[in-house]
Amino acid sequence: MKNSKNYRLANMSLLAALLVVFIHISGPKEIGTAAWYFHYIVRSIFATIAVPYFFCAAGFFLGKHIDEPSWYCDAIRKRVKTLLIPFFFWCGAWTVYSWGIGIVGDVLKHRPIEWSLLPFMTLDYIGLDFTQAPALFTIWFVRMLMLFVLVSPLVIFGVRRWSWLTVCGCVLLHLFIGRFLNYYGFSFLSLAYFTAGIVLARRPIEVNRKLGLVALAIGIFLGFLGMFQSQSQGLLWTCRGIVMTSFLLVGIFACIGGWQLPEWLYSIPFPLYILHLFVIATFASILPQTECTITRMLLDYVLAVVGSVAILFVGKQFCPRFCNVVFGGR
Repeated sequence: MKNSKNYRLANMSLLAALLVVFIHISGPKEIGTAAWYFHYIVRSIFATIAVPYFFCAAGFFLGKHIDEPSWYCDAIRKRVKTLLIPFFFWCGAWTVYSWGIGIVGDVLKHRPIEWSLLPFMTLDYIGLDFTQAPALFTIWFVRMLMLFVLVSPLVIFGVRRWSWLTVCGCVLLHLFIGRFLNYYGFSFLSLAYFTAGIVLARRPIEVNRKLGLVALAIGIFLGFLGMFQSQSQGLLWTCRGIVMTSFLLVGIFACIGGWQLPEWLYSIPFPLYILHLFVIATFASILPQTECTITRMLLDYVLAVVGSVAILFVGKQFCPRFCNVVFGGR
C-alpha cells in the first residue's frame, strides 16, 4: 500500500470483516431490552455495510483493469486462485467439521454414533445448491462474487454505456424481482454494489468528511426509523434499507481515514470472514447457554475474533504454504 487512499480501503475492509462477525452473534429474543437495542444498532444498522462494501471493493479493483487487453482471462485466472479454490476447500472443511461435531454430540448424549459422511454430502454442504446459501453460511459471498466476475462483461458493457444508470437498473431489478427470490442464490442488490464499485473505479467520487458526517447521520436516522416499524419485505421497507446502507457506506468510508495500522491487521479480513463461524459454533457447544446480555454478546464476539485470528497465525506459523492456498493468497 502506497498512499492514504489505499490504507482507507484496507481499514474499511478490516472494519467490514469485524462487523460481519457481529452479524452472526446470537441476540436476545425479548424486544425492547437494553441488550436488544444494542444488538439491533450494531447488527441491523452499522453491520449492514459489511457485505455491500466487500462487493463494492471487489468491483472497484476489477474496474481498475478492464481497459487492459486480456483483463477478463486474467480476472478469471486470478479468481480461481483467490475465490474458487478457497470456496470448495472451506465447504469441504465445514462438511468434515459438522460431521465431527455430530460424532462428539452422539458420544456426549450416549447415542449410537453415526459414522457416515453421507448425510453431509449434499449440495448445500458442497456449495452447489444455488437456490440457497451453502451450509457454511458466509461462503455465499465468495460464490456470488465468482458468478459476478463470470458475468462481468455484461455488467461492464452497461457501465460503459450508461454508467450509474446500470447500478439503478440492478436496484430496480432487485426491488421488483430479486426481493422475491432467494437472496443468497443470486442477488441483484449485491450486483448493484459490485457494479457501483466498477463505476467508482472509472469515475471516482471524493466525499469530504463533513459531507460524510451528514451521510452518516442520515443513515443512522433511517436505521432508527426502521427500529419502530414492523419488519417485512414490503417495497418501502426494502427501499429504506438500501438507502440506509448506501448512506452509511458513504459516511463511514469518508470518516474512517487513511491511517496506517500494523501490517498484520491487513491480512486478517478474509480469514476472519471464513473462520469465525467455526469458532462461534465450537464455543456454542462448549459454553453454557445463558441469557443474551450485552456482556455475553461481547464475550462471544471477542472469542470469535480472537479465536479466528489465533487459528490464522498458528496456521501461518506451521503451514504457511497451505494457508496461502486456502485463503486465496491473502
